[in-house]
Formats: sequence, C-alpha cells, structure tokens
Amino acid sequence: MLISIILVLLAVTVWLFLERRILLQKVNLPPAPWAYSYYDAGNGEIGGYISAKGTWESNIKLAYPWNVNQVDCWKRWNTCIVAQAYTTGKNGIGRINLINSDLSYYDIESWDMNKVIAKNTALCAETVLTIDRTQKKMTTITTPINSDTEGCKSGADLLGEVEVETNILIDGSKKWLSTF
Repeated sequence: MLISIILVLLAVTVWLFLERRILLQKVNLPPAPWAYSYYDAGNGEIGGYISAKGTWESNIKLAYPWNVNQVDCWKRWNTCIVAQAYTTGKNGIGRINLINSDLSYYDIESWDMNKVIAKNTALCAETVLTIDRTQKKMTTITTPINSDTEGCKSGADLLGEVEVETNILIDGSKKWLSTF
C-alpha cells in the first residue's frame, strides 16, 4: 500500500514537472528575473494555467522593496502559488543583507475569461490575488482581519494601525538596474 502511494506521488510530481516545462517552452521569457512577464494558456484542454513574474510595487512602504516574484495559477487544482525572493538590509527591514524566500498558497474562488480571483486567509490578514486577463496584470489587496483576537491585537499594538495594502506586479527593471 505504501509503495503504491509513493509511486502515485512520484508519477504526479513528474507529470506536473513535464506539464509546466511544456507550457514554458512556448513562452519566450526575458532573462532578467525582475522583468515582468505574463503567460496565459487560456481555458482550453491544456489551458487553465497562468504565470507571471515581476516585482511587487505597493501603496505603502514595503518591508522588503527588493523583491522578485513568480505567480503560477492552475485552474485544474484551484490553486495559485506565489514564490517570492527578497533581500533584507538596505532600504528594507534589518541591518544585515540577506536573501530570503517564501511561498504563499491561494485558493481560486473564480476563473473566467476576464479575471481570476484567488484568496489566502491567515490568522490576522486576508490577501486577495486578482489577475486581470484582458490587461495581463496581477494585483493583491491585503486586509487586516481578526484585529480583536489576542495574537492580532498585540501585533497591531506593536505596529500601530495596520492599513489595507495594495500591490501590483510590475517590471522592476528600472528599479533594480538603478542600484547597480
């Protein structure tokens, strides 16, 4: 039984890798990791996949302004994954220059020809990822929630009033190249 489960998981992993590789071969991605790129496989039989890469720009001061992001959404699995790499130190939080990364998982709530809406709900905040398929743009809106619970209340006391954060995925080339 255990061997069967392991073989199934291995087969699914290989299949996912090959599917992504085939889809990305059709895309001519730019070489710079911070440059904006967008790919939409449509809604057909092999469609239902959207991918974008870029740098988040925000309406508030980002804790980690030097960031590079990869957003992948699969209609088939009702999931979006945002992989982010960012630096600390200069112009960000912290005194030491470090490179960090994290993954965020979003549940897709709706997917149509014009827009994809996905949501990530954590203890103290809810983030909605919106993909405008006609304009080929991605945005997130993060709203504080549960501010009356103990853990979220102490964080708000520490940080002061937390405001709604709006981010848009952009081409970070000018920002990144201005530092070199």
